[in-house]
Amino acid sequence: MDTKDVEKINPEWRLFRFSQRAGNEVICRAILTHPRLVGCVQALRDAGFDLRPDWAKKCLVLVPLTENDAVAANLLDFEKWHLVVHRDDVEYVADALSGFSRKTGARLCECLPVREADIEESVKGVEGGGGANGSHVELKQTEAWGGGNCVVMDKIAEPPERQ
Repeated sequence: MDTKDVEKINPEWRLFRFSQRAGNEVICRAILTHPRLVGCVQALRDAGFDLRPDWAKKCLVLVPLTENDAVAANLLDFEKWHLVVHRDDVEYVADALSGFSRKTGARLCECLPVREADIEESVKGVEGGGGANGSHVELKQTEAWGGGNCVVMDKIAEPPERQ
């Protein structure tokens, strides 16, 4: 399962996985309480959405994804180390994780298809500009995990110099 599968339901959604220590409650709490994500989290809860649904094996779902939608799109391979998030919120998730050391497993990898062209397009899309607060999310291709390529998301302080 990869981001392209999640995009079948909504092209604005992305699928990530924690690099290790799947579903760490401290890491999830940091994401759920980030100042720029609190409104989204509360709106989902108010609408009756479970952010760690049993049908998705307790993965963190920060979009209005229902079990029926997931079944209809054949998204049945969620694991507790997955995170489904709107593409506009990726920067805030990275910011929420920036205070954790790498040893905590608080790094995310976008689950991308194996095709190189798709990876390059996703990297260009995120590297194309800095966020509103001047931060920048950098994606780096790493090894294949579970049949799909993984792109590591790290938050860095300054955007790279433009050539």
